[in-house]
Amino acid sequence: PLCLCSGIAGAKPSSFFLGTCAGALLSISCQLLVGSVLRNARPNTYIATLALVAVPTLIGNVIGPLSVTISGYLLRRKVEGVSTTTT
Repeated sequence: PLCLCSGIAGAKPSSFFLGTCAGALLSISCQLLVGSVLRNARPNTYIATLALVAVPTLIGNVIGPLSVTISGYLLRRKVEGVSTTTT
């Protein structure tokens, strides 16, 4: 979904690469934080499973494509605004 949304939004490959790298750093940091909290908290099985499955899925499949789509839209709007004022 991330690549599809980026292509539709018209993101440049270099911007996509940098955004993917930054997103991976954020995602891995969040997952390590959740893992460390779960290790120290000793929660019940349901909460642990929910945190380990739902949080990375939410980040990877919802927040990532949404942020790329919004960024692409804002960049396209900025470029169209600049070309409209210079013409």
